[in-house]
Amino acid sequence: MLALVIKQNQPVLRTSSMTVTPFRVDFYNRHHQVVMVKYLRGGISRRHYGYARGTLYVSNHLKGKKEKAAYVDSRDKMMFVVDSHPRLTFYYSSRRGKFNDYGHCRVSDHPEIKTFRMTKLDSGN
Repeated sequence: MLALVIKQNQPVLRTSSMTVTPFRVDFYNRHHQVVMVKYLRGGISRRHYGYARGTLYVSNHLKGKKEKAAYVDSRDKMMFVVDSHPRLTFYYSSRRGKFNDYGHCRVSDHPEIKTFRMTKLDSGN
């Protein structure tokens, strides 16, 4: 028998489901127009209570050339930072409960970008 136990107030990290399935991230300006698209796929991860750090792969196209980038995912700091070019900073909407796959962000070299939406892609892609 296999059992899964989840503590009620256990922090859920944004990167928890990125290890196998790629994500498409659309970045929007203040007029809600798509300015940039990136694809993220998890790599090596070291999880600790409340935060994780490791590497993941960032690309401009789903099957394009991938850049290996370090990341830090912290519920305490309420942000998930990918140290790629450009640097991607995603902000959590709240400290408790389930995170949203959309919200505020900051992208280095792109001050016009204000928000993002992450979409989990089919693992067959």
